[in-house]
Amino acid sequence: MQLDDVSYLITQKLENTVETTSPLVPTCKAISALLPFAARQEQNGTHATLSTLLYAVRTSDGFIWNRVAPAFFNDASYLNTLLVSPYVDWCNPLLADRGSMVALWAAAALGVPYTEEVGRSVVDVLLHVSMFSFLRSRIPVGIWGWLEKRPPLPPRCRGRGTGTEESVVRHIRGLGDIKILKSYLLLVWSEWDVPRPTDFSKTWTPTRWEFSRTEMRGDREDLIRHLDNVLERLDRGLGYLRKQKPRLRSSHVREAKKAYGRIREMLLEVDGGAVGAQTRMSTSGVLFP
Repeated sequence: MQLDDVSYLITQKLENTVETTSPLVPTCKAISALLPFAARQEQNGTHATLSTLLYAVRTSDGFIWNRVAPAFFNDASYLNTLLVSPYVDWCNPLLADRGSMVALWAAAALGVPYTEEVGRSVVDVLLHVSMFSFLRSRIPVGIWGWLEKRPPLPPRCRGRGTGTEESVVRHIRGLGDIKILKSYLLLVWSEWDVPRPTDFSKTWTPTRWEFSRTEMRGDREDLIRHLDNVLERLDRGLGYLRKQKPRLRSSHVREAKKAYGRIREMLLEVDGGAVGAQTRMSTSGVLFP
């Protein structure tokens, strides 16, 4: 029997297992057995087997990830590592050696060309992993530049949901790169998620000062325009949002509109003050407080 025939049989068995109530352990064994072949196919430009693997682990219980994720990360194919990484339960302390897995993931991100699919995976994991200080320390500074690519994140994006923790916001501000900060805000401010910090003023009020310089008017306008779009989509109501995230509640819409409305007001206030200051400066040559 040819290797392709064996792969086909395992793939069919794997698909049938996922769609039934069969035990999860055989599914783990099937995934582990198929992984090396999928990696070789991927390197040769054939994606079908990898797609089946990803379908299996995406649609089955998270238990599978604790069993097979290390195999993906030890595989030689960087693309496998990046496409699998958003589905790993990075929060689970039972997942062996998460620090090493982050290091392998980072090496993969630095070793592949950018595509929109890869960008979504990298940014999703970057924002999610960064909420854990002991994992954040394993992330190379250069990877944060991926935020500037602004890949379109899906409605269900764990990284965007967890990536507004105060520690994450503080870390990104600490990078000292206003372009990365702006890109980060454009990615995480979304109708699908509400900014997480309870201390709103401490976490988000600094935004008004970071974009307060007169020459940053264009950046402020971009952020305000983005918030306008988010608020417009929230105004479409819960029925619209539930098409993508069925478990959302009406409280989500209320909280999101309140949070994003406050941020928008802060930016408008700063924008008005900066424009007024520029006008006074141009007419008198003196900038009054």
